[in-house]
Amino acid sequence: MDQDLLFALYLQAEDEEVAQSTIGSFSPPKHRAVLATTPDKALSVVDPSWELMDPSPDIRGLFLQFNQLFFWGKLAGVEVKWSPRMTL
Repeated sequence: MDQDLLFALYLQAEDEEVAQSTIGSFSPPKHRAVLATTPDKALSVVDPSWELMDPSPDIRGLFLQFNQLFFWGKLAGVEVKWSPRMTL
């Protein structure tokens, strides 16, 4: 057999051995912590004060900021358009 293949098989066997020993030593927790939730509190990732500050933000401006922050300007050719079917 080729030396590279033998070495790859050796490394794979070693990796599987380590993985089995790690999984074998893992024991799940006996008690699960239950988070106390309050149903009267709204769950949102957005700060509720933003609704009061600007209930109708500049969508284009937000998109441009999002583009710069997360996509480094790569979405400049994308057009954001509100569909007439989305209105009441």
